[in-house]
Amino acid sequence: MDFIVSAQSGVSSGGLENGDATNQAKTELLYGVMEKKILSLLQMGFTEEEVSSAIDNFDQRATVQELADSILARRIANSIEQKEVKK
Repeated sequence: MDFIVSAQSGVSSGGLENGDATNQAKTELLYGVMEKKILSLLQMGFTEEEVSSAIDNFDQRATVQELADSILARRIANSIEQKEVKK
């Protein structure tokens, strides 16, 4: 989950200047929003790999529905590709 690792590494501790504090607050807010999306997708039965791939392919502003749709579309495409290979 590249996004989660990136978000965690962006959060630092110690003495922060005002701009750093603002960036940290934004990072923590974004991390919290993405964490909720990730948990929702995992509860829907998607794998961590599918969720990570969908998040990597979309802007962080993508909705849970958009991410779920992209995962299902990828599953369908993979299924069709596998059927065509078997022919």
